[in-house]
Amino acid sequence: LLYGGGKRAVLKNPVNTGRMLKLLEIFPGAQFIFLIRNPVLVYLSAQKFFSALFPNVNLEHFTKDQISEMILDMYVMILKDYLADKKHLGPDKIIEIRYETLHENPMAELEKIFNKFSFSNFQDLKPVFMDFVDSQKAHQVDEYTMEKKELDHVMAKLAFAMKHWGYSQPPSSEVKVLDSQQKQKETAVGKAV
Repeated sequence: LLYGGGKRAVLKNPVNTGRMLKLLEIFPGAQFIFLIRNPVLVYLSAQKFFSALFPNVNLEHFTKDQISEMILDMYVMILKDYLADKKHLGPDKIIEIRYETLHENPMAELEKIFNKFSFSNFQDLKPVFMDFVDSQKAHQVDEYTMEKKELDHVMAKLAFAMKHWGYSQPPSSEVKVLDSQQKQKETAVGKAV
């Protein structure tokens, strides 16, 4: 940031979501793009990430339930901080983009961001963006499996966010929900759950 030669820095760090006002104290010209996605899917993505990361970096073992609760607690805290901070930001400082809309029409959403923040070079960068979008066409979005009990718990903890952004339980094409008997059957025959 200090040695960027005057270029705009783009930081993608979920923890910064909960500290926008502090960032504005340090960087008064900062602007924020908040990517909204179904909170259940964000939770599952974080769970996948941390479940893979923790065994490699921790000196102690954490159970799946411990990891899940840590994720939920932190995610709830970050979202509540975000919503509180957002009330103090001017409209020129923040834009919210829905993941589903970005996925369906990335170029239109990028242009919306450029227009919102009065960035002047969208047309110059459009070919670069289009090349990147084309390179991502083969990317497959993860599908998840979880028990009904866990889904109910997650949705209860994230109910405020689900309501605020108008989300409901993800469709079965994104999250396969198992009852505990299904999980036992699938685990017994060797399927990963």
